[in-house]
Amino acid sequence: MGVYNVAIFSIAVYSYLSNTAQVARGNRFVKTHFAAGKDFKAGVLFLTTFSTVFSGYTVVSVPDEASGLGFTSVRWIGAV
Repeated sequence: MGVYNVAIFSIAVYSYLSNTAQVARGNRFVKTHFAAGKDFKAGVLFLTTFSTVFSGYTVVSVPDEASGLGFTSVRWIGAV
């Protein structure tokens, strides 16, 4: 476990130093990659929000419904 923690910490430090060096040179690739240049349209944000809510519902509510109603929860298979 200690080797794993050292490896993860080393990767994090390397990534931080690499990103800091790129920003100092004027390269903002990481920021534009993960934030998509902050150029999201309303449709993309709507679909992202919808998929997040649907995913949360399927993780939390569908198992509860399946335990309460039994086989009738098979209707959710088509929603996936």
